[in-house]
Amino acid sequence: MRKLLLLFLSACCLLPAATCFSQKRKTDSLVALLKTAKPDTNEVKSLNLLSRLCLHNNPDTARILSLEAVQLATKLKSDKFMGLASLYLGNTFWIKGQYPNAIENYLGALQKFEKIHYKNGIASANAGLGLVYLEQKEYEKSLKYYSIALKIVKDLGDQVSTARYLGNVANIYRDLHEQDTALKYSFAALKIDEETGNKSGMSAEYGNIGNSYSSLGNFTKALEYQFLALQIAEETGDEENQAIMLDNIADSYHSLKQNSKAEKYLLLALAKSDSLGLLVAEKEIYHGLSEIDEESGKYDLALDHYKKYIAARDSLANEENTKRQTQIEMQYDFDKKTSADSIKNSEQKKRDDLKHTQEIQQQKIYSYGGALGFALMLVVAGVSFRAYRNKQKANEIISSQKLLVEMKQKEVIDSINYARRIQKSLLPNDKYIDKKLNALKKD
Repeated sequence: MRKLLLLFLSACCLLPAATCFSQKRKTDSLVALLKTAKPDTNEVKSLNLLSRLCLHNNPDTARILSLEAVQLATKLKSDKFMGLASLYLGNTFWIKGQYPNAIENYLGALQKFEKIHYKNGIASANAGLGLVYLEQKEYEKSLKYYSIALKIVKDLGDQVSTARYLGNVANIYRDLHEQDTALKYSFAALKIDEETGNKSGMSAEYGNIGNSYSSLGNFTKALEYQFLALQIAEETGDEENQAIMLDNIADSYHSLKQNSKAEKYLLLALAKSDSLGLLVAEKEIYHGLSEIDEESGKYDLALDHYKKYIAARDSLANEENTKRQTQIEMQYDFDKKTSADSIKNSEQKKRDDLKHTQEIQQQKIYSYGGALGFALMLVVAGVSFRAYRNKQKANEIISSQKLLVEMKQKEVIDSINYARRIQKSLLPNDKYIDKKLNALKKD
């Protein structure tokens, strides 16, 4: 698998002469690193970066690189790198107009990024979804996803992404025929790109502004901006944007009734789109060629080009793809709701368990408190009973002592009385004494 992958990388490295030297050098460095890289996150990073570099010039190789990155990130069980690999894989499906596959991978990436709260990734996945829905002319959905992405990158201070998403919002309003609003967003994006020196962004915004002027009927001004966009795309080697700009220039010339110039640029755009496999661009180019052929009286060629337009259109939006895309969206919403319900139920269970635990703890406290209170009551009762018993004993001792004192006192009194009786019996009475005293007086 590694040998096969390196063969594809070699193809990816054989970029056109228009490709800027710095991008070629970066690609060569990543290929060299990948040849010696161990199967770890560094290898996944290299695969993802190479996929990004190859996307606009060789989307098929970019897809193989992204698939390899997805498999390796899955083995490493890294949500962040699985999300990034899915994101870049989604880009390869988007650029080829395979929208159900693109949405499936963008939603898969979004799920991984939301799981780990990776804001840059969440913004990129939402922007990818916004771009797919813009291509499908589902403007309400597109604006919803771009609004989410814009808020995140503004909060993060990511100027490059802010400009890119503002430009895509401008495309939404242009398709809705709100050209003043579209130009406001395009010029806001261009200002940021000029301040940051982002040439790729400047090319895209010049093209957007040119398209808005074309919609307003100012085709001369439209061509001015569209040629500026093409020039920068050629300088940076952005072949996808070159194909788009060639188609837009042809459309402006067609509106100016300069069909020979329009056909020239449409054929250049078709060759570029065909080499890149850009089915979305091919569809518009075939439609433009069929109109010019019809106006020029080339009815057989016009019919042939129109059939190719219908085939490309039906390939991009057939019933089976629409059903599959709806199923993917519904499955994502279901998974997200299930995940949210699971988290909600888990949190509710935690709250219930915590409440139950608190109730048990409270019950234990009540039980321990009751037991302690009962024990204290027993201690108090014991102390009170002991005090009562001691008091009883003291009272008994006091009563005994009192009785003893009373008995001693009675004994003393009885002794005194007894002595008094003896004394009375031994001593003469008063009469006898008086009688003796009277007798002595007479003597």
